[in-house]
Amino acid sequence: MPMASPELPRTADAVVVGGGTIGAWCACFLARAGLDRVVLLEKGTLGSGASSRAAGVVRMQGGTPAAV
Repeated sequence: MPMASPELPRTADAVVVGGGTIGAWCACFLARAGLDRVVLLEKGTLGSGASSRAAGVVRMQGGTPAAV
């Protein structure tokens, strides 16, 4: 069962839609790049989604800027 979300901010430097493997990495790298307000939206459980690119698998080589 999804957890209730806190109120969303009215502004952000970036909004990532989808908290699967690729979306979570994108949000991570945006924050590492210096964006202060990164919002990650996910309708279910963070990291549980699969995409055609990631197939829901987190691999060591998936965490590089070039892979994202």
